[in-house]
Amino acid sequence: MPIVNVRRLGGLSVDPRLLDRATIELTVYSDVDLAHAEDVLLDARQVIWDAVRNQTVTEAGHLHSYRDTMGATQFDSPFEDTWRVQALIQLGLRPRKG
Repeated sequence: MPIVNVRRLGGLSVDPRLLDRATIELTVYSDVDLAHAEDVLLDARQVIWDAVRNQTVTEAGHLHSYRDTMGATQFDSPFEDTWRVQALIQLGLRPRKG
């Protein structure tokens, strides 16, 4: 603990060769308290934002844009004596050229 889970929920493909808009679910589990879970989520969100701002290029391409679609929200945790916080983020994905 903490556990940070990022998964794609879906999104809209503008043109997969040029731009894809993925919606990701960012989930954090913490065994400390709710505030700790929220702090870890905000740190993870900042890492994603920095990758967009710096346009960090990977084998798949780079993150082009960032939009919060749901802020940090508490949900019931499936793990005993833990807290769960989630956020939804839409990312623009540009594939690597060439």
